[in-house]
Amino acid sequence: MFRILSIDGGGMKGTFAAAFLDELQATLPSPIANYFDLIAGTSTGGIIAVALGMCVPTSEILALYKNEANTIFARDKLPWFLRRRGSIYRPEGLRLALDARFGDRRLAEAKQRLLIPALEESTGRVHIYKNAYHPRLRTDYRRKVVEIAMATTAAPVYLPAHEADSGLCLLDGGLWANNPAGISVAEAVGLLRIPCDEVRLLSVGTTDSPVRKRPSPWRWIARAKHMLDLSMAGQSSGSLGIAKTLIGAENVFRINLMVAQGIAALDQTEDISVLEGLGRSEGRRGSVRLREAFFTCEAPPFSPIYSIDSSSRPQDPSHPAG
Repeated sequence: MFRILSIDGGGMKGTFAAAFLDELQATLPSPIANYFDLIAGTSTGGIIAVALGMCVPTSEILALYKNEANTIFARDKLPWFLRRRGSIYRPEGLRLALDARFGDRRLAEAKQRLLIPALEESTGRVHIYKNAYHPRLRTDYRRKVVEIAMATTAAPVYLPAHEADSGLCLLDGGLWANNPAGISVAEAVGLLRIPCDEVRLLSVGTTDSPVRKRPSPWRWIARAKHMLDLSMAGQSSGSLGIAKTLIGAENVFRINLMVAQGIAALDQTEDISVLEGLGRSEGRRGSVRLREAFFTCEAPPFSPIYSIDSSSRPQDPSHPAG
């Protein structure tokens, strides 16, 4: 089976996904990333995906959330009209945390196929970072992983748009693919030509809350929040539906929890220990069921088609699926 790990966005709620993966890791003889052929992640899930691809232990990924939360989400003390491009938080805290772990490392160093969504601010076109797992993918593998992580997490209102080295201003991939399950399956089936019945997906969420009751039309801020909640819920449902249609519901394994309103929010750092506990609990509950589906053997080693040393010279163009 061609095995995919997909991780949702959700800011600090990524603690749930990181703790879930760390709990699973405790039962495995090899790094958990070694069992997957493709890892996709959006926003906070993109940070986890990049870290897994760079062989960062799951315990260190979880520590990023536990130790750096207040640095990443240090509120901008300026009045709202003087804040940088209207964002609540400055990006420097997140960049410091990422620089400390990744430095100048580039996507070409990833040990697994990676797929990280973002969005172009000026055009509204989707922008997906991918390393060199297909002959068409000739540019992204040169990008620094810190830049990729900053782009996929640039959530409007919370953080300013990220200006990439290319000059593009990029926004959080969660604006169109907060749950990247559907696009990751489409990538395997469409670009890599993996037969549908040979693809298996582990989709990890970051907890959900019940959609709020429709507020009064006069409460326009609450109304906007309500519509955003509906949009995100619909997007995730549609993404999972696409994945199930393409490869069959029996090959889609979804890990997520419904929690009460107010327990966890994108920038809420007070509930990190609660999220860690919930993630570890789900890891314990799912370990037996998931072991047979994903962890009986490691995936074949990934060899990129292009590398920094070889410029853009193909190394193995005959079979991009590996």
